[in-house]
Amino acid sequence: MDRDVSYWREALKQTPDNTTELLEEHGPSRSDKDILLDYLEDKAKKQDKKSKGTGAEFFERVTGSKTSTCEYLERWYASLTDAPKTKDMKKTAVKKLAKTFPTLQGITRKPVYIWAQDQVTENGLNPKTVLRDLSFLRAYWGYLQAHEAVSEDLFPFDKIKLKVNQKQSMQDRRRAFTPTEVIKLLEAARVKDDQQLVDLIALGMWTGARIDELCSLKTSNVTERSFKVVDAKTASGWREVPIHSKLKPTMDRLLSDSKDGYALSGLTSENKYDSRSAALGKRFGRLKSELGFRPKVEVFHSIR
Repeated sequence: MDRDVSYWREALKQTPDNTTELLEEHGPSRSDKDILLDYLEDKAKKQDKKSKGTGAEFFERVTGSKTSTCEYLERWYASLTDAPKTKDMKKTAVKKLAKTFPTLQGITRKPVYIWAQDQVTENGLNPKTVLRDLSFLRAYWGYLQAHEAVSEDLFPFDKIKLKVNQKQSMQDRRRAFTPTEVIKLLEAARVKDDQQLVDLIALGMWTGARIDELCSLKTSNVTERSFKVVDAKTASGWREVPIHSKLKPTMDRLLSDSKDGYALSGLTSENKYDSRSAALGKRFGRLKSELGFRPKVEVFHSIR
């Protein structure tokens, strides 16, 4: 519907309201805009017969009395300066909202609270995921306010507290690997003869770094005693990490064998975000699943 609405709204804007003269014999003459509005009203009625309510929504959006929730989405997306993956997550949050609230006029605090709570209780989403999406939606709403698309006095996404099933929350919470479990993962990778995976786990167990930080570590950022993380997930993550004596032989070998300027050499970007960790991360995921560890509960960062 969005494309159809955009087309007819623009057509309505371009159509002149060019006749206001009254004709005594034939009644008031009709402008081109009047004729187009009549056509759109008929079109809306036919659409309503096929799917009740959709025609009325179409007519309201075309004539400007209602605005699509995604009306400004592409412009907002283009203005974002986040990493591509984060930008896409923000766009997805708005599109998810639009499935329940197709127009901006329907977005008010109480219905939004009910919708957000349902994401947890009915759809089984992690509360942290829903709260993250709400923060994205607050940013989008701020953009809409700046462009006078919504009221400056309305804040439907602020201060929403979700009710959480504490038992389920505890079950879904990430759990740290024990030292014994880390060694078990390391040995299982050796049995698979997957040297890249062995090296990744070794780096993780002696540094506590994230998988993306390790896979993007350049040899130029490694010294005899430490390495620098310069592309961390957060600003506080930019740091210098000491190289443990147990890790030094592995690190020396990785630097000596590197053929592409990365400590973990030979990794390729297999997704649209150019993440060097994607393929290796999947192999780690399969490895831990084979050992009986749970998805989302025990993850690579559980090594830390």
